[in-house]
Amino acid sequence: MKRRHGWIAAVVLVIVAAGCDSNGRMIGTGNSGPDTVPEPDQSLVAQARPPLPDVPLPVGYTLTEGKSRSMAVPGVRMVDHWYSGREDKWATGRFYKRQMVANQWTQDSDRMVRGDIELDFVKGRERAKITISDGSWWTTDIHLEVYLSATGGSAAAPVR
Repeated sequence: MKRRHGWIAAVVLVIVAAGCDSNGRMIGTGNSGPDTVPEPDQSLVAQARPPLPDVPLPVGYTLTEGKSRSMAVPGVRMVDHWYSGREDKWATGRFYKRQMVANQWTQDSDRMVRGDIELDFVKGRERAKITISDGSWWTTDIHLEVYLSATGGSAAAPVR
C-alpha cells in the first residue's frame, strides 16, 4: 500500500513542477507586486496575404464568412469582418498596436470595456475599429470595421 502512495505522490509532484514554470524564464517586476513573473509569450506574426492588404491579420486567424460583409464603390469602402483564432486576446491586442502603425495607421484610442479590447485607428479619411474578445470554445474573436469616405472629415457611421 505504501508503494502505491509513493508512486502517486511522485506523479503529482512532477505535474505540479511542470505547471509552475512552463517556459523556464522569469523576469523581474520592480518594487511592487511579486518579485518575478513569467516572461511574456513571443509576438504574433502577420499573415503574408491578409484579406485586406492595408490591415494586418495575425497568423492563425481565419475569416468567419457567415458573419462578415464588405462592399466598395469608387472612393468608399465598408468592411465588417469577423475573424476567429486561438491566440491570446492580449497578445492579439499588442499585435494590432504594433502592426497597424507599421501600416501607416495612427492609433486614435485604446480601451478595455467589459473584457473586450477596443482599438481605433485613423489613416487619412479612413477609420478602423478593432474589437478583440473572448470567443466560444477557447477562441479569440476579432471584429474589424473599416470605413472610407471620399468626402473627407469624419468617417461614415457604421452600418449595424
